[in-house]
Amino acid sequence: MEFDGAVIKERDVTYAVVAVKGGVIDSDNTLAAEQAVNSYQKYFPSLPVVLIAQDLTGSPTYYGDKDIVTLLARLPFNQIPWKRYGA
Repeated sequence: MEFDGAVIKERDVTYAVVAVKGGVIDSDNTLAAEQAVNSYQKYFPSLPVVLIAQDLTGSPTYYGDKDIVTLLARLPFNQIPWKRYGA
């Protein structure tokens, strides 16, 4: 499985961000979001994982720890150090 993700250190907090399709973090489907977090956790075993999706207008939506989501939401999307993982 290949995916786009990033490891970010901000304010003494290090966490992983993974880009997913919007339906994965739809507010009506938290089970899919939790399953996605669990599947990506193997790539970032010691870090909390936050999911991010963009809608058709490019606006991001986040799923994960609320404190980390608050930090991440302040970071411009184009400043996330994306990297290709998996293979």
